[in-house]
Amino acid sequence: MVNTAINYLKRNTRYQIDLSFTETKLQPISGDDPEVILHAKDLAELIRQLPPGYQTIFNMHAVEGYSHVEIGKTLGINEGTSRSQYSRARTLLIGWIKKISSNEKNGSYARP
Repeated sequence: MVNTAINYLKRNTRYQIDLSFTETKLQPISGDDPEVILHAKDLAELIRQLPPGYQTIFNMHAVEGYSHVEIGKTLGINEGTSRSQYSRARTLLIGWIKKISSNEKNGSYARP
């Protein structure tokens, strides 16, 4: 799946920038969520912990940029199924990230 993402980025000129994965910390875009500091490797590990169906659809939509219609055609599922699986994966990830954030504030580093 990583090679598919890399090939997609190479084909699309709007993404042709220098890509590098460093140990920089991610910050939330919205002020609504609690402040979360998360390494890219930690986020990738959380994504790998998703159930296989959620993980596949989350990666295709959020990482590779496929639309839910394209995902449905590729995987042979309904567009609605793709949307619901993505929503459930996103909800799980947000919950895990909030749990990690609250544990770090309390001095504990337990994983979900």
